[in-house]
Amino acid sequence: IDFARDREHNRDSWAIVVATAADNVRDPAAEFGASTDGFENWLGANVAYYKHQSLVAANMYWAAGRSGQYPKAYKYAADLFYLGGRVDMVEKVAQDLAQQPSSPDAQWASYMLFKIPRLQWERGGMRSTELENKWIAAGQDYLKNYPQGHYAFEPRFRMGEVHQHKGQFLEAAKEYDQVHGNPDYDFTARFNAAECYYRALAAAGGVKIENASGVTPVVAPAPSALSAADREALRQKTIAALSAAIALEPGAERAAPAAAHKALHDSRGRAIFMLATLLEHQPKIDYREVASILEGFESQYPAMNGKFNQTYEWRVEALDQTGQYPQLTREAQALVAHDAANPAQNDYIKEIGLDFWKSAVAHRDAGDHNGHVQDARLTAVIYEYFARMVSEGKIPEKNLTGTLSILGQAYLAMGDVDK
Repeated sequence: IDFARDREHNRDSWAIVVATAADNVRDPAAEFGASTDGFENWLGANVAYYKHQSLVAANMYWAAGRSGQYPKAYKYAADLFYLGGRVDMVEKVAQDLAQQPSSPDAQWASYMLFKIPRLQWERGGMRSTELENKWIAAGQDYLKNYPQGHYAFEPRFRMGEVHQHKGQFLEAAKEYDQVHGNPDYDFTARFNAAECYYRALAAAGGVKIENASGVTPVVAPAPSALSAADREALRQKTIAALSAAIALEPGAERAAPAAAHKALHDSRGRAIFMLATLLEHQPKIDYREVASILEGFESQYPAMNGKFNQTYEWRVEALDQTGQYPQLTREAQALVAHDAANPAQNDYIKEIGLDFWKSAVAHRDAGDHNGHVQDARLTAVIYEYFARMVSEGKIPEKNLTGTLSILGQAYLAMGDVDK
């Protein structure tokens, strides 16, 4: 022991000491484990690890750590217990270490006191209230002691989930906004923050808008307590959060495993739909931005097919308002390229054509001849679909008298008297 102690800090000599002891000591725990000397436990732990006796080494590293001479020994012990499947012992080591704030691994220990019950709760199907309360309390404790800590991203994210599950959307968004530094969490945190701001805005404004799934309407549960100025500030914060999430998603998708790509991509589609919804609720709609974010939406985000009629309508209105007539023509032609699958879709197509005609009339009344002719031409593209349906005997002519009359007026506006 004295020979070894003298060579502890010489790397080459120490390696020889450990190897020689490992060759001559069959049972490191029996040889060194009963000592209260921190060095003997440190030596015994190294010998046991050299002999691949991991749990024996873990116990002696732990003892060496408790001596106060070897602060790093706690982390070695915890790592070996974890590899040996003794999560219960990892937790005990972490409890010891977390009470030593001067230790370089105290923050890690505090994180493990959160992480272990969280993993146990997940593996148990998230049913244990006791484990849930345990990891929540430990996460709060970590954030109290290390609000900007190296591991803060995960407790912050989980606290955000807790608030979000309770419907405390602004509190949840505040936690999500502080998640940084881990690419596996950054995008989801940005997306969740955006969704929470969106839900808070729905409640604060008393308006009926769609939630992040793009399916379930959200209605304010009670009259808003926010002033108009505060609601507008919240709206702008929501728009900024959604824009950030949309911008981050492609990078997150590239870095993620292939199995996660679809979920991330679908999240981006939901975020775009939420952003478009908010832009459509602005006092002054930025039609160029609406047209830009919704370009190719239906082909890129098939999971959002339940919202395609709405996104198409928003996009063609934005293109019309900004005079992007070649793109509008392609959009109109694509809409009527195939027969509708059901009468409801025919009604929808008819409404799109009527919107174009109303826009044409508005342009005419405003003295905008070009806009009048362009929207009349778009009306004709849509309503020629119904003329074809009549000629093919698919819809009775008597059911389309109003539609065909508007088609005739569109032709007149275009100067096509023969048609």
